[in-house]
Amino acid sequence: MISKNQIEIIGVQDIPFIKEGDNISKIIIESLKKNNISLKDKDVIIISQSIISKSNGRIRNLNVIVPSKKAIEIYKQMKPKAERAGIPIKPPELIQAILEESKEILKVEHVIIVETKHQGFICANAGVDKSNVEGINNVTLLPENPDEDARRIRKEFKELSNKEVAVIVSDSFGRPFRVGTVGVAIGIAGMKPILDKRGCMDLYGYKLQTTIIGQADNLVSAAQLVMGESNEGIPVVIIRGYDYNIEEHASITSILREDKFDIFRS
Repeated sequence: MISKNQIEIIGVQDIPFIKEGDNISKIIIESLKKNNISLKDKDVIIISQSIISKSNGRIRNLNVIVPSKKAIEIYKQMKPKAERAGIPIKPPELIQAILEESKEILKVEHVIIVETKHQGFICANAGVDKSNVEGINNVTLLPENPDEDARRIRKEFKELSNKEVAVIVSDSFGRPFRVGTVGVAIGIAGMKPILDKRGCMDLYGYKLQTTIIGQADNLVSAAQLVMGESNEGIPVVIIRGYDYNIEEHASITSILREDKFDIFRS
């Protein structure tokens, strides 16, 4: 029994390697049965973007990509910066894949900071990732509509388990002014990504004026400690005991800061 001020973070083991066309919901339910875990109402299911992308076929082989003139120019610009930073140099084919996933290039250093073309996330390399994907020349791309993926999976969980849960699609992003990536939500269903505390009272009776909590990102960061980033093999985590309000029309877009209020973009 979890008390009111506790949450439980449960890594789901025995998730097989995912391939295009796999039904993520059924695979997770089957893995839960193998682990003698049953879903409960108001569980929050955190699912790694990588297995969503794989099931959707969002994988590209760099060998078949022809770099554009712009990709080659960016490669020449990035190469000395990557060498100074002591990190791998991105080949023009990978840069081209990043360009094709981007709405706007914001900054080019040893990484490329972009606004992605689908949801408008500000992140490094448009989320194009070479880790945890089979094939040395393959990369995964972010899902085209992670909100829709989360909604579909949540609906299927309801049909398969008869439980009311929230689903969050997760990824790892870097942050301004700090070293190290953290887990962030890139798709959501069943709960709001933010918790607006404006108008509530603090411990001393003062009314909160600006406090908005990124509850989805907080949940994903907690789950990331169990998921890991290398060979842990746990792409699905259940968070149990977190109290949230069910929201049928949630979207990750409500957590994105408007351009005019984004001081890091200017």
